[in-house]
Amino acid sequence: MHLFEFALRYSINMEKYSDREGRVAIHSMLPPNFPEASRGRMTLNWIGDFWRLIIALRKFRPDFNIIVLDYGHKLKSRLRLGEFRRDIQGNYGS
Repeated sequence: MHLFEFALRYSINMEKYSDREGRVAIHSMLPPNFPEASRGRMTLNWIGDFWRLIIALRKFRPDFNIIVLDYGHKLKSRLRLGEFRRDIQGNYGS
């Protein structure tokens, strides 16, 4: 479940049920090395490609206020959700 598709689905669902002032914290966004960032598990510690969510949100939801905080091994992101739009959900299958 450390794959981009799951992170995107979580994001879509969180946005659906949040109001305009909603905040979301997401962890495991900065893997320390390539093996931990891969789609397939190669190491004991595995983050997967959750980090791709930030790229997708910046592309499809530029209205989000995304703040990235580096906490060493893991990167946390806080998103200020705006009005729900179906842009990212409509592009999910693309």
